[in-house]
Amino acid sequence: MRGAHRRGPQPRTREIQNVAGMNWRSVRAPTGAPASRDRAPGRGVPYRCSAYCSGEGPLSGTLGAVTGTRVGYGRCSTDEQDVVIQTEQLLTFGVPEDRIYIDRGFSGTIRRNRAGLDQALAAAWNGSVFTVTKFDRFARNMAEANEILTDLSGRGVPFGLGGSVYDWNDPFGRLFLQTLAMVAEFEANLGHMRTREGMALAKKNGKLKGKQPKLPEPARRSIRRRYAEGEVSLADLATEYSVGRSTIHRIIHGPEISR
Repeated sequence: MRGAHRRGPQPRTREIQNVAGMNWRSVRAPTGAPASRDRAPGRGVPYRCSAYCSGEGPLSGTLGAVTGTRVGYGRCSTDEQDVVIQTEQLLTFGVPEDRIYIDRGFSGTIRRNRAGLDQALAAAWNGSVFTVTKFDRFARNMAEANEILTDLSGRGVPFGLGGSVYDWNDPFGRLFLQTLAMVAEFEANLGHMRTREGMALAKKNGKLKGKQPKLPEPARRSIRRRYAEGEVSLADLATEYSVGRSTIHRIIHGPEISR
């Protein structure tokens, strides 16, 4: 009809599909757009979340029906903290008892000297699930968390957090884990700031003197206890903490630093 407003071709909507367990986001695509499902979002074609998405929500970033053997990791900052709860939770998540690795006396802000974490990462293989109870038990440093998660993903090892398993290769799964890493590092930095303020005040009042020990006091107490109970030898402790045997000898036979 002459004079009538003519509308151009309207974009069509491709509905969400669930094929072989794969979830697809419904997006609007221009007529005639290629049917590729591998192009990035925002370009007019469906975007693939993951080949293993759970279906709990679009682009959830979680993996469903993961049946691989789990490898568990736990950490406590002081020797006094009990890791029984973490161990029980890991067992509940399906981690075999002989696949649980623990670090005692470490804050988690750096990976260095954390033999339990190194052993847990080495024990993970393609098809297994690296599992922790809480993210800050695993890492409190964004750069190192990103490095470890990238390495695990490259070896075909997904990341289990509690009862859920996350896909590091999925953008939403990665965003979620990176957010947890950011919050964990922020909390650690707040703790460090308070510690520095306390040390500055102690130094001002003449209560902070002498060279600081190579290992923090929680780790030193753990070394004394484990050596006294006959769990490990002096040489094993030196290797585990990456220090000389003389350092371990001084820690075991020297005076305990007062809190």
